[in-house]
Amino acid sequence: MPKWNNPQSNDLFRAILSLKDISEARKFFRDLLTEAELIEFGKRWQAAQ
Repeated sequence: MPKWNNPQSNDLFRAILSLKDISEARKFFRDLLTEAELIEFGKRWQAAQ
């Protein structure tokens, strides 16, 4: 089992799945990540698509 597959990660995934709209997602991710991390996360998401 990968190191990231743990109870804390599963809680995070459940929280993400519970987000109701983009406004809620913005608030959630802004609380979780720095501005630079959000920008990098967006770039990685674009590359992964």
